[in-house]
Amino acid sequence: MNQIRRVFDQLLCRFLRACGVPDDQVPIPIVSDPAMPQRILPSHGATHVSASGYVMRNGWLLPLAFPSTTDASWRETVEREVTTAHEGAAICDSSFCCRICIVGVDAERFLTATFATPIDAAKVGQILHLTVAVDGGGVNDRITIIRLETDRFLLLSDTDWEGRILTYLDDFQTHAMSRPDVAVVDLTESHAQVTLVGPNRRILAEALSLPTSPELREIEFDGMALTIVSGAFLGIAADHILLSSGDADLLMMALIKSLPDAGAAQIGLEALDVLALESGVLTGEEIYLEPPFEPVGLLAVGPVKQISQEAVIHAESAEISRGFISRAKFSPTLQRFVAVACIPDGSLYLGTRVWAIDQRNEIKTLCEITTLEGRE
Repeated sequence: MNQIRRVFDQLLCRFLRACGVPDDQVPIPIVSDPAMPQRILPSHGATHVSASGYVMRNGWLLPLAFPSTTDASWRETVEREVTTAHEGAAICDSSFCCRICIVGVDAERFLTATFATPIDAAKVGQILHLTVAVDGGGVNDRITIIRLETDRFLLLSDTDWEGRILTYLDDFQTHAMSRPDVAVVDLTESHAQVTLVGPNRRILAEALSLPTSPELREIEFDGMALTIVSGAFLGIAADHILLSSGDADLLMMALIKSLPDAGAAQIGLEALDVLALESGVLTGEEIYLEPPFEPVGLLAVGPVKQISQEAVIHAESAEISRGFISRAKFSPTLQRFVAVACIPDGSLYLGTRVWAIDQRNEIKTLCEITTLEGRE
């Protein structure tokens, strides 16, 4: 039903705009459960005019995509956004990702113990990039730790698992260390995060006369206090701009105005999901699989290119089901469908060919088991 409503809402918005209804009077298409609490992105006022549809994800109301007048289809929109992020420059409001401040005389010791990484190696102004891997392959999260002051650190996440990360830090603080002098402060509500992604992202920064080095920049722009952190987002080079949530609309409007000259684009949730799948970032369902299942990567290798998300996995020479598909998307980067399959641990190995069979939709795809990240 959500898929039907999304298509209907998109057609309604296009019809109203074609009839000359002003953009600020066009209703925002939303696919969500009305009973769920909604957290709206800080830049919503600047981006909702060009967004095509919204969906709820972990309590956040997120734009699905940003079609251009040249896109012939929804898939073309998503593929353009993914390709732009890989090859050009793109922007997104990534405020749904977790932002936490760790402060106190024991902050360094606390983070060193929490992530099993020598945080003392980072001097003030330096940045550490950590990949939190999952046994058997795949990425739980990518964490960026910035040392702002001797006893003050900023933690940024690639994911929207704010509650899970805060719970983990609180449990570690309570049980694994003897009353450390440290405070864990959630900045996700008070501070916005706008991310510039792609190899040409600094053209966008230069268009606004924003500095592009060093890795950590704290500046004032048009009356707004900005902290700019260079790093990566879903496996792609990126600059994260952190600022007060109340200023996000103004910054996003300035960036949107510079998009045409920079050959850049906004990217929505559908493109972000493809980028996450390409880079091996797992969802909560895949991380917390009950034994004996484990997540593996899949690539379509046969004449049928589509991998259905409703498919079950069969060994190439057997009729017995060996697992199921948890996510499947077309990757314009790889020019084929990629997926995450959940299979019994040790039952199938890298390079093994399997069938992904969706009997209801009559889709049968020959696939190869791969690693979850770095697929070629």
